[in-house]
Amino acid sequence: MMNYAEYCKANGIPLELSPHKPRNYWKKYIGGKTEYFKHPLTEKGYGAALEEYVLLKAKLAGERPNAKTYHLHQQLFGKIVEYYEAFGTPADERNLHRDVKKFLGFLEECLAQPHLDDRIPVMLFCQDHPTFKAEFLETPYTSLGSPIYELPTKWKDRIARMEPAKLDKVPQTIEHWVEAYLKRVDARIEKDSAKSRRYKMANFKKYADLQSHISVIDNKYVETYHRHVEQSSVVRDTKISYFEAFKMMTRWCGRQDDCDLVTPTNLDSREYTFTEPMGTGRKRMQKKKLLWTKEEFDVALKLPEPYRCYCLLMLNCGFRHKDISELQHDDLHLNEGRIVIQRNKLKQQATAPVICYPLWQKTIEAIVAARKNMPSDRVYVFRNEDGGPVEGALKTWWTRNKHDHNLGHKRLDMLRKTGSTIIARFNQHLDEMYLGETLSTTTKIHYSFADGEPNHDLDKAIAHLGAQFGLAEEPTQTVELSADALEMLRRIQKSGKITKEAAAALKELNL
Repeated sequence: MMNYAEYCKANGIPLELSPHKPRNYWKKYIGGKTEYFKHPLTEKGYGAALEEYVLLKAKLAGERPNAKTYHLHQQLFGKIVEYYEAFGTPADERNLHRDVKKFLGFLEECLAQPHLDDRIPVMLFCQDHPTFKAEFLETPYTSLGSPIYELPTKWKDRIARMEPAKLDKVPQTIEHWVEAYLKRVDARIEKDSAKSRRYKMANFKKYADLQSHISVIDNKYVETYHRHVEQSSVVRDTKISYFEAFKMMTRWCGRQDDCDLVTPTNLDSREYTFTEPMGTGRKRMQKKKLLWTKEEFDVALKLPEPYRCYCLLMLNCGFRHKDISELQHDDLHLNEGRIVIQRNKLKQQATAPVICYPLWQKTIEAIVAARKNMPSDRVYVFRNEDGGPVEGALKTWWTRNKHDHNLGHKRLDMLRKTGSTIIARFNQHLDEMYLGETLSTTTKIHYSFADGEPNHDLDKAIAHLGAQFGLAEEPTQTVELSADALEMLRRIQKSGKITKEAAAALKELNL
């Protein structure tokens, strides 16, 4: 059966396009090269290819009949969009701004057609856009849609005022600068942290009129947004994180040379605090109920590897998901039974110490067992099935499977907090070291370099922690004696008996 090109050739019908038989579609040599139109060699396919050819030919020629009218309207209404981007969109003109953008899209659709009317079919567009119609069509002597159209006087004046402000200036809307800030965040901090920042900024994006000019963020605006956050139903810590994210964005915008925002002077006012409706004490007591018990952790020890191993590391070393994912072979010293590491979250801060954690025997065994079925990696200890970070896989697995293991009410982050709580009870000065949070004094930061070395007190505290869960032996207790007490004990040892005078002396020494 012959195709349409063969049929036309047999019947002497001239064609504008030639068949490209190897691919079964149409071609045409134009503009110095062969262009291909991917429509079948049928009569219908020829019609579609011919329309595409006409558009391409017009594009290459730079002009086609009536195109000037459409290009004129694109230019004029494009300036209106530029005005809104430069000066922001007043609240009562949001619909108009949206309609102007849609009209530009409508013009693009018209230009995509093979034939253009001598007048733009503006009535077709205005049927569904009454705000646009009232602004540009229902005005005296309008010629909207014709080759001689001019914008209303109002818009001529606005655009004239905008011209000296330089049209190539970046947009000054809140939306533009929020996105610019978030792009900068994406480039500067880790993926999960950037995702968290975007989440925190979502509250402000929902609150703000994103088409307003960035300069509306002034002292009064800061106060109003603080009131909005304070009245929201989220917990105090979340309110603080929302407001802090807004403050960071505002400061950054104020530092940019091409941003019109002047940093408000009241950003750091002490008045901008947030309250906890139930009181912080009650909230802490509620959180205390989330700590893990020995019985609950015994259930976690029955989890399949590597998740059993991850739970042990969270309790043994106070690890977060990220710490497990970023643990490197250089940090792991199985022969010595230790992990020497600086918290991933704080590794860019001079105040973050390098901690030497003693490992329980069960933790060591779990690490070895977990590694057996994992892809090997030259740098990292733990990898997922695809050889990537385990952080996401760990969170996903826990969310999907914790209920099947009778741990549906438990949170992994509370393992770290459980460990910190027990260690603080054992020695109130060691919980910060266990958490790897801070070097608290200038001396420790700049003059003492004991980082990464075993710490006898921390070793005992972690042994005590393990003992509470049946994972280690309780550390032996030591008593520090005064010089007088030691001298008295030497005398007793030498004489081989305790006299009444010696017993009375020891009693006075509180032994």
